Amino acid sequence: AEADCLKLNLQLVRILSEEENEIIRQLVTDEPCPTFLKCLTWIGVDDRDREGTFVYTGTSQSLQYAKWHPGEPNDNNAG
Repeated sequence: AEADCLKLNLQLVRILSEEENEIIRQLVTDEPCPTFLKCLTWIGVDDRDREGTFVYTGTSQSLQYAKWHPGEPNDNNAG
């Protein structure tokens, strides 16, 4: 996701609070979605170094806020 965003001159979002989550949720759901790519929302966290221990992508900073959808994270398309 990070590499795909960089190709498009975009950044992964880092959500640090419920307030920020709500702002992002509103932006994503209120914005028209004319193409599949514009429908994607990628959050900048990963557990590459230690399975199940999430940090903000490109850092060692522990995840400060999480509100996972039921069944997530699910390692979909994991390498």
